[in-house]
Amino acid sequence: MRSSKPLRMAIDSGGTFTDCVWLDGSALRILKVFSTPGDPSQAIAGAVQKIAVAGDEVVVLHGTTVGTNTLLQRKGARVAFVTTAGFEDSIEIGRQNRPRLYDFFFEKEQRWPGRLRRKNQRRLRSRSCSPLRIQRMSES
Repeated sequence: MRSSKPLRMAIDSGGTFTDCVWLDGSALRILKVFSTPGDPSQAIAGAVQKIAVAGDEVVVLHGTTVGTNTLLQRKGARVAFVTTAGFEDSIEIGRQNRPRLYDFFFEKEQRWPGRLRRKNQRRLRSRSCSPLRIQRMSES
């Protein structure tokens, strides 16, 4: 057992690798293992077993990029972006890491064409949901 404090680690499950970071005293440690796409919990559990000592209390902070990568790489099923009216273009808003930051004429590829963006006329509330009124999307 290391100490009375729980061992805290952060784990990111990706499509190829599962990355882990944790503090060992004052040293930042890193472990990269192959992901197990069929069951991501196998890679996570394996990483925890490699890092933790028997009897350690372990706190795992978990995140995944699998869904985001699937959308960006267009490897999954066709999906639509459904949002409150007026926010249909928010999916295209970029960050400052554009390929040509100062090129005013740079046109990036549109990832979600207009036909795959749907708006809900009414806002969704935190305590109750308004029904979604979305027209059926055609297969195109």
